[in-house]
Amino acid sequence: MNAELNAFIEQLPRSGDGNPDSFDAMSVPADSLFKELSSTGLIVKCAHLAVAHAAETGFWLGAWVLAGAGALDGRLDSGWIAGWALCMLSTIPLRSFVRSSEGGVVIGIGTMIKRRLFRGAMFIDPERTRTAGAGKLVGEILEADSIDNLGASAGLEAGLALVEILICLVLFSFCVNGLTQVLTLSGFLLLAFILIKRNTSSRTEWTSSRLQMTRRTVENMVGHRTRLAQEMPSRWHCREDQELKEYVALSQKLDSTSAMLQAMLPRAYLVIAVAALAPSFIQSSTSMTQQAISIGTLLFAAGVFERLTYALTTACTAWVSGQVISAILLTAQKVEDEAHAIVGLPDSRRVIFSQDLTFYQPGRVEPTLSKCSLAIEKGDLVLCEGGSGSGKSTLAKVLAGFAHPAGGVLLSGGLDRHVLGSSRWRHRVALAPQYHENHIFSAPLYFNLLLGRTYPFSQRDIVDAKEICDQMGLGELVASMPAGLDQIVGDTGWQLSQGERSRVFLARAILQNSEFTMLDESLAALDPENLERCFECVLKNCKTLMVIAHP
Repeated sequence: MNAELNAFIEQLPRSGDGNPDSFDAMSVPADSLFKELSSTGLIVKCAHLAVAHAAETGFWLGAWVLAGAGALDGRLDSGWIAGWALCMLSTIPLRSFVRSSEGGVVIGIGTMIKRRLFRGAMFIDPERTRTAGAGKLVGEILEADSIDNLGASAGLEAGLALVEILICLVLFSFCVNGLTQVLTLSGFLLLAFILIKRNTSSRTEWTSSRLQMTRRTVENMVGHRTRLAQEMPSRWHCREDQELKEYVALSQKLDSTSAMLQAMLPRAYLVIAVAALAPSFIQSSTSMTQQAISIGTLLFAAGVFERLTYALTTACTAWVSGQVISAILLTAQKVEDEAHAIVGLPDSRRVIFSQDLTFYQPGRVEPTLSKCSLAIEKGDLVLCEGGSGSGKSTLAKVLAGFAHPAGGVLLSGGLDRHVLGSSRWRHRVALAPQYHENHIFSAPLYFNLLLGRTYPFSQRDIVDAKEICDQMGLGELVASMPAGLDQIVGDTGWQLSQGERSRVFLARAILQNSEFTMLDESLAALDPENLERCFECVLKNCKTLMVIAHP
């Protein structure tokens, strides 16, 4: 698991200014999809792939024409055989190039999608994560696999099939009853796209039903004890039975449209196309060469049409999955609103300056923060006290850049967030959220400690992590782990107590080495001895500090 995690993170872009601490691992490109495709060279690769595929198809059809025409005309001499052999030999390097290019393009598109999903997941609104529910988020995560596994390969296959369809339409002009064949193929293409639309609509309903079942199942598992205590046993599965009945009906509807599209339609096209070609063979009004071209083109078009319908059906599956996780994908491409951006002048003394900050929670009329002004200079130690629901955590999120104010001015070092950018702002301002909003990942302990630093971590980063652990009293814990800082922790690894997790969260914020560090009730879970030790460590290592606590 370590190797897979490291390999994925190594694909993320590094800081562009050469300073390893100027950007964190979240600096993933957020350009438009077309710009990202252009910058990675995927558009050029797709163009080369299409040209090579068209050339391969042309040589293959040429070999068919030479062999068929020579055999039917009774002139299968050495020249015909040599021409056929040259065409077949020419397809070998082209086929090799096409196959290798297909793999490279699919991997490139898959990597790009994973980057955008990763960025979207990291920067999505925390309030949505809080209110959506575990079941809904689990369903969306499962849908992401369909985009990666099906979207790139199916989209590429559909594009290549469309190239072959265009070749077929051109070749039909040299065939018997060419206009009839063109109209037949065009009509079936139109019918296929109509059925694709119906299939997509059915799949959307089916996916929505399946996600609803996933959401309800996960939530029932979470509230299992409450359900056992408060609900009659005879009613435990009534809703599940009704949902399963509806799900089966939607599945049958989806299967019928898929079968019609993938099986019946291609075979119907072959039958009708052959029927349209039959009169010319019966009347013997055309040459054997033209008849050979007609038969070869028709069979080739039938195979391409069948591949196209299958690829489009698979691509629509990925498209529906993309609509499910569109919120995450759009977050990766979101451009921050600069309507209220105020560019300040650099000021090295004031790490945070705000004036008349206003913030509204979603769905609320009254502001959580109203006309909040403060100025914090380098080296200040600030205690922020207030009762529950007074807006302390909201203020910390706004200052850290996790929430966007509705009005007012917010500067760090004299520059606002639009000038610094989200990554640089979060490097300057670090926040250790409340315990229930922080996370330990199933990864090595050093990875959890150094999340705020640029990957790959240097040896100096590892030394810093060990020093902070020793200062916070985590040295004995690290020594007891078989792998030390390399020990996997998290849900499936080493189990940490609540106090140990709190100290990991504190160490993570300190190791970010920010200009301004905020601790949101991060010391509440510590016993007096560890509290004193951790507070000494915080005062020693934090340049400017704000502690949020109850009175």
